[in-house]
Amino acid sequence: MRKVTAEQAFEDYVALGPGRSLSKLEARYRNDTGVIQVSSATLRRWSSKFRWQARLAEHDEKVAEQVQHKLAKAEASERWNAAQDLRTVAQLGTKRLIDKIANIELKSGADAKAMTDAIVALIGKADVLEGGVSDRIEEIVEPEYRGLGKFRRKAEQAKAEAEAQGTEQETVPEGDDER
Repeated sequence: MRKVTAEQAFEDYVALGPGRSLSKLEARYRNDTGVIQVSSATLRRWSSKFRWQARLAEHDEKVAEQVQHKLAKAEASERWNAAQDLRTVAQLGTKRLIDKIANIELKSGADAKAMTDAIVALIGKADVLEGGVSDRIEEIVEPEYRGLGKFRRKAEQAKAEAEAQGTEQETVPEGDDER
């Protein structure tokens, strides 16, 4: 037969779950033939002396944080997968748009800029989704998911470059681009 220590009794008390009580713990020991019996007075004394209620609150808080972290990580993972699916759709749409653009005659730098803006907007929308997920992930999960905000910076840089090229490459005299 084994003797129950105060620490083992606390672990057994925690293991009883949400409906736990000292009387249920005492009943558990009473029904366990391999344990030297522990009186209810001893359990009450240990509970008071070793601050079982305060330790239990700390334990429950730690478990709640772990559960919250796992839920947040799962939610971020689901959002990440949805953003990836949307990026794939945006990429397919952009490819089809580019294939069609090859047959469009551009009359001015403004036309090229408008087309570039449309492509950058599609990429930017996917980036917003990934960036939003990225920001949330960076707060709650491990480093291997971090750093997705770079896509937004690249899209903004490409747009700025297109604007600079578009204003420098007018191919039709001013005023003739509204035919």
